[in-house]
Amino acid sequence: MQVSASFLMFDSVRIRLTLWHVAILALLLIAVTASLYSRLRQNFYRSADGVLESVASATVSILGKELSESGLDELAARDAVKTLDFPNYSLSIFDGQGNLLAEKPVAAGDKVAPMRDAALRDGVVHLYTIPPKNGPDEIRRVAILRKRVDPVGRTYTVVTSRSLTPLLGELNTDRWILSGLVLIGLLLAGLGGWFLSKKSFEPVLEMSQYAHRISAENLDEKLPIINPRDELGRLAVTFNDLLSRLSAAFALQRQFMAEASHQLRTPLSVIRLTSSVTLEKGERTTDEYRRALSMIDEQSRRLSKIVEDMFLLARSDARHLTVHARRFYLDELLIEAAHAANVLGRSKNVTVDINYMNAVRVNKNETPGVKV
Repeated sequence: MQVSASFLMFDSVRIRLTLWHVAILALLLIAVTASLYSRLRQNFYRSADGVLESVASATVSILGKELSESGLDELAARDAVKTLDFPNYSLSIFDGQGNLLAEKPVAAGDKVAPMRDAALRDGVVHLYTIPPKNGPDEIRRVAILRKRVDPVGRTYTVVTSRSLTPLLGELNTDRWILSGLVLIGLLLAGLGGWFLSKKSFEPVLEMSQYAHRISAENLDEKLPIINPRDELGRLAVTFNDLLSRLSAAFALQRQFMAEASHQLRTPLSVIRLTSSVTLEKGERTTDEYRRALSMIDEQSRRLSKIVEDMFLLARSDARHLTVHARRFYLDELLIEAAHAANVLGRSKNVTVDINYMNAVRVNKNETPGVKV
């Protein structure tokens, strides 16, 4: 029962429309926020890398100045490290053989190590990220600059790094803020879509209530049309046209039933009166009985013909009738009708006389297999 109830919930057009609205907006918001977060992350890393490159370049410049004054590697390196005061950055200076000359803070060289790679080009800052070493959240960004320093003509490697933990914390906060904004946006979109769908479907519900009250007895009633130019107005106009056609069809059906009842009542009345008149007198001649039976047979055939015609009309309405034309004599039909009228009028002293008529041939529609 729970599964069926969950499926029944999606039978509502209003719910499906709201869900589609929220789903499409969710895709747009996720795409926009993901792009925004990616740009924000790139800017954070670009800013951090720019500071690292500046620190490495400044260290090489100060190292060259100290070497020009003292000419001693270790002394110049220690003076350069002391001159640069960056609390959040580690700084290490290595000679050309990879020996550590100076570092700040202490044991900063244990966190990072210079890249002893022949692909490391002189004068180009190389950036990379090392995985956590001192803790689960400790990720460091490293910048390495190897450069030949004048006037001593020796090559030195400067390694500077910083922890990405504060940066990642800011990015994580921004990610939660963007996720919260997306959820709030989807919630507002869902409420707005639910409200808009409710307002949009109110005319449809009103039309449904009007249509529910219309039956075969009041087909003349019409749906209200507020704006005939919009979609709902055109739907109401179309439905009203359908009601008009149904009303006309019901009127034709009632007319047909009335005419069919009249046509059936006539031969039945003739048969009933002929049999009752014949039976009123105890003894009758053979000719009288023959005439009565002939009249009953004639009206029975006519009754059968009316029933067959009604069946043909039903087939014609169902478009299962193939019409064929056939000639017959109209004067014979009129004489037959006069005989039936004489039988009906005998009880009221009414007679129908037909003078001589010329033979009149007309076309009549019939179907194969039905004798006319």
